[in-house]
Amino acid sequence: MNISKKNYRFLQKLIPELVKAKDISQSTAENILNAVTPLSFDWKRLARYSLWASLTSLIISILFIFNDSLLIELLKQFFNSTATAKLICCTFLTGFFYTIGTIKRIKNLKNIYTNESLMFLGVLANAAAIYLLPDVLNIEPRYFSLLILAASICYGSFGFLLKSPLVWCFSLLSFGAWLGSDSGNLSGWGNYFISQNHTLSFVIFGIVSLIGATIFQTKKAFQPFFTVTRNLGLLYLFLSLWILSLTGMHTDIKIGEVTKQFTLLPWSLLLGAASAFTIFVGCKWDDSAYRGFGLTFLFINFYTRFFEYFWNSMNSAAFFFLLALSLWYIGSRAERIWLKLG
Repeated sequence: MNISKKNYRFLQKLIPELVKAKDISQSTAENILNAVTPLSFDWKRLARYSLWASLTSLIISILFIFNDSLLIELLKQFFNSTATAKLICCTFLTGFFYTIGTIKRIKNLKNIYTNESLMFLGVLANAAAIYLLPDVLNIEPRYFSLLILAASICYGSFGFLLKSPLVWCFSLLSFGAWLGSDSGNLSGWGNYFISQNHTLSFVIFGIVSLIGATIFQTKKAFQPFFTVTRNLGLLYLFLSLWILSLTGMHTDIKIGEVTKQFTLLPWSLLLGAASAFTIFVGCKWDDSAYRGFGLTFLFINFYTRFFEYFWNSMNSAAFFFLLALSLWYIGSRAERIWLKLG
């Protein structure tokens, strides 16, 4: 069995300890080490980067199409066609890419990046089809947020039916976009929507996403969506809490600048408490995503407050000396932990 070099080094350190603790015999330890082989090259990473580079090259090739007169003429005919014809074309491409991606996944489930790159092309075609709907159905611009909600429902449905985490990810992103645009439209882009700050709405959405991810982990049909739902839930939650620690319940970061430090302190404490709790959950569940988000935003919160409180009041030389000292301490501790873990 082939494993990464990092995991092989971990086994080399772990197995002698297990033998010393008499959890396994020496012969079993030798059999385990003989059965695994460290990979000499990270082919998984190469596959991921190559396929994303392929999609980038595809987009570049489309741009170069504009240098070809024949293709330009074909594109003119497409863009000059009726909205209905363009909608039919984009709908066909959506179905085509989703179908090919699903067939390839059924044939070879391990080709994750190849399958998901086809799903990504389906997502783009799907977005184009939804974008064309207002012209076909004569929908007024003020109802554009409903199209974003429709996109979220569409992506969610396709993501669930096709068992594609990538398509499901776009469903959550679209829902977040709808939440922001629709609450803004209904409140006239003021501070509040249903008596709550817009940013606070994303905090609630992040918490709901995390609760959903926890439920997904226990339901077989939803397990493929656990990771993406958890990660986006954490991202929505912590970015929103960080923005609230900067602006409070205001939409303008400059409002209340004189009393900002005092009025925003509860939000800073809330962000710190959420970070600490997330680190605790990550350690208890052995979940690197919870630990990573918790630690990252704990540092972000600390350095945001550092700049906020001392940028104007402290001597510049002392400010950057303390900043350098703190960053050196964090870096040296991180290096020790990295060397200890191997």
